[in-house]
Amino acid sequence: EIDYVNLGDMLAQGSYTKIARVKRETGGGNNNIVSGNTGHALWAPSGYDYMLAAGHNGAWSTVRDTVALVVGEWFHVAVTYDPNVASGTMQLYKNGNQIDNAIGVAIQQESANTYVGRYGGGNNFLGAIDEVSIWNRALSQEEIQNSMSSELSGDEDGLLGYWKFDEGSGSTLSD
Repeated sequence: EIDYVNLGDMLAQGSYTKIARVKRETGGGNNNIVSGNTGHALWAPSGYDYMLAAGHNGAWSTVRDTVALVVGEWFHVAVTYDPNVASGTMQLYKNGNQIDNAIGVAIQQESANTYVGRYGGGNNFLGAIDEVSIWNRALSQEEIQNSMSSELSGDEDGLLGYWKFDEGSGSTLSD
């Protein structure tokens, strides 16, 4: 069974951070982690040999790992984007380490929906996803590293939503 969560219109155009813990299972596919119905994607597709990647507007490997996500192993993954630094800076992290970055990245197109475990009408993640957080600002590497070992309280600056799927519930934060 392939599951995904539709978070609705979660991510406005502009700065963001997407964070999740993921464990890939065997099988092909596009393995979207936190992506939109259009405009933005964080994924580890078979077409990139299961290497973590992210991008906008059709350029889906703007930032990309050089090592595949190993089947059956948990990874902490994150991507940040800030349109106001170097004409758009995107940074990709795995287990707290920056593994790629790009500048001159155009702002993402509007997405009506953001999904956990899917992009568009399919392209689902094969495996487990946990501890997803979405932010309306680009977190620093230190903040991303801190998110690996501490639970969020819910009142962190810029936090839009936090989902701990092992609890069977989640919350969307409002202003």
